[in-house]
Amino acid sequence: MSDAIWDNKQYRELTISWNQAMCGRFENVFSQLRDMEGLSEKDLSEPVFKHSLDLIKRWYQEPSPKAGLNNAEFISRIDDLKEMVSLAATMSVYGEMVVPDLVIKGLEKFGENSRDAMVREIMRADFEASEEASEFDLTDYFSNITIIKGNFQEQEKEATGKPCGIPSCARQSDDAETAVANLEPDSAETEKQDGQPADEDIAEYENLNVAASDSETVYNSDQTDFSSCESQAPQRIAASFLTIIADPSALVYLPFIVEKLAATNKPDLAIQEAVATFLVATSYNSPEWLLEWLDNTIDNREDLSDHPVTYLVMNAIARAHHMGDHSQVLGILLRGFDFLADKASGASCLASFGDLRALPFLKSWFLIHQQQMDEKTWHEFALAIRRLGGKVDPADHPTRFH
Repeated sequence: MSDAIWDNKQYRELTISWNQAMCGRFENVFSQLRDMEGLSEKDLSEPVFKHSLDLIKRWYQEPSPKAGLNNAEFISRIDDLKEMVSLAATMSVYGEMVVPDLVIKGLEKFGENSRDAMVREIMRADFEASEEASEFDLTDYFSNITIIKGNFQEQEKEATGKPCGIPSCARQSDDAETAVANLEPDSAETEKQDGQPADEDIAEYENLNVAASDSETVYNSDQTDFSSCESQAPQRIAASFLTIIADPSALVYLPFIVEKLAATNKPDLAIQEAVATFLVATSYNSPEWLLEWLDNTIDNREDLSDHPVTYLVMNAIARAHHMGDHSQVLGILLRGFDFLADKASGASCLASFGDLRALPFLKSWFLIHQQQMDEKTWHEFALAIRRLGGKVDPADHPTRFH
C-alpha cells in the first residue's frame, strides 16, 4: 500500500458527510438541552446517545459519493481488502478516529488478512506526538449548559468498574458500549455467494425511517480546517486501527506494539489511549508476556521509568485475569510503583488490581509524602486509597491547597 492510503477523494467525501451527521447536526439536540435549567449526567447522556444512533442510522440511508447508492450500499459493495483498509484509514484521518460499524464489519469479512494489513500500517506509522493541534474547530455545544455532576459514590463505582486508559483519559460509559452494540446489525452474512452485498443487510438501514428535523444545522465542510488532521494522518490511522484490532486474538502482535511505543520518545496522546485499549483487551487472559516485560524493564531499563509505556503495561497487568495466587503479580506491581516516576499512576494501577494487601503500603506512602505532593497527585492518591476501601480524612487535605 502507498504511504497515502487515506488520500481517496470518494472516501474523503464519504467521511465529510459522516462528520456532518455526527457533528453538525448535534446542534439540534443541544439546542433542546439548553432550555433545561440544569442537567444531570444521566439527563445529558441518554438524549445524546439516542440522537447519535438516530443520526448514524439516517446517515446510512443518505446518498453516497457514488451515484445511485446510499452510504450503506457504497460501503457494503467494497470487496477489495486494500480499498476497505483505505476507507477505514481515510475515515480515521478525517473522522476523528471514529469508524462506522459497517466499515469495521467490512474489514472483518477478510479475517486475519485485514488484521495483518492494519498491523502493517500501525508499525509503519510514526508514534511521535505531532506539533499540530488535534481537534476540529467545531462549536462548543456545552456552552451555557449547566451539568450537575453525580455524587461521589457514583463516581467511585464508575472508577472501579471500567477499564481506563492513560491517566488523563476520560472513562467511557457502559451506555456508549451498549449503544454501539445495539446499532450493529445481526451477524448474518454480509454478502451473497456471488460477492454482492446481501439485500437484507442494506434493507436494514433503508427501512429505519428516522425522521429528519427541520431545525438541523447544516455542517459546512468548506469551513473546517483539515490540515491538522492531515498532518497527523499516520498517528490517527495507527490509533484507530489499534482500537479496531483490540481483541484477544491479536495477542501475537502485542510485543511489537509495546516495543514500538517504548522506542518512541514522546508518544502521541491518541496513540497512548489506543495502546491502553489494545493492551487491556489483548492481554486480559494472557498477561504473562507483559509481566515478564515489566520485570525485565524494572531491572534493566531505567530510561523507561518516566515513559508512558511502563504505566500502560502496568495498567494492563492490573486489569488482567490472573490465575491462582496473586502474590507474585502484586509484588511486580509494587516494584513497578517504586520504579515509576509518576507515583500517582502507580497508585492507580495498584487500585485497579484490587488486592487489599496493597492498601497499607499506599496509605503509608501517602502519609509520608503528601506534604510534597501537588494537589492533583494528592487527590489521585486519595482516590486510589478509597478504591481499595480505605479512607482519607478530608481534614488531612493540605492547607496549602486552600
